[in-house]
Amino acid sequence: MAEMILRTENIVRRFRSGDGEFTCLKGVSIAVPEHGLTVLRGRSGSGKTTLLNIISGLDAPTEGRVFFRDEEVTAFRAGKRDLWRREKIGFVFQSVALVPDMSARENVEYGLRIAGVRGRESRRRTRECLALVGMDKRAGHMPSQLSGGEQQRVAVARAIAHGPELLLADEPTAELDTAMGIQVVDVFRRLIEEQGMTVLMTTHDPHMLELADTVYTLSDGGIVDGDD
Repeated sequence: MAEMILRTENIVRRFRSGDGEFTCLKGVSIAVPEHGLTVLRGRSGSGKTTLLNIISGLDAPTEGRVFFRDEEVTAFRAGKRDLWRREKIGFVFQSVALVPDMSARENVEYGLRIAGVRGRESRRRTRECLALVGMDKRAGHMPSQLSGGEQQRVAVARAIAHGPELLLADEPTAELDTAMGIQVVDVFRRLIEEQGMTVLMTTHDPHMLELADTVYTLSDGGIVDGDD
């Protein structure tokens, strides 16, 4: 039985709305198995992105706790939380946000520079990660010369270059057609199988569910079912 790399306990998130209060998440508890693809599905506005922000420490819950390998992330001081996020977490977003005047290779190297990796090690990791996502032969191309799916694969390479244990992907296929979306999720499966990575991905696309190991459905701020 797989160990759980991450779990949430009764996450509640409330926001001020005018003179009142809006509850975005209502006691959300999930467990993410190590070395697998967990999908959090739900319609736009169901709270998926808010939950990812809380899991990564970019936002704090109103109530509840987040654990990473049995350490309570929600109890970390700001400096420790920032260091944990930088070392352990990778992010892929719906918008690839590649630097337009940098090649695929330079975009990945730029991400490594931010992480403090330079020189020979940066070049090695860049080559390795572009090869992992099948973009090594397109390394010198600019984003404008790449398809949407290719751009997203470069974004994945950038997200994994520093060697995170958990990759958080927020609607990474939303702007792609089904075929390109499946290609991106196939890259996630390859990272899981060959690199031992763990991926938590949000989506509202039913075509992506067949590739998942675990599926949770978020509706109106709460989990309505879990599927192992």
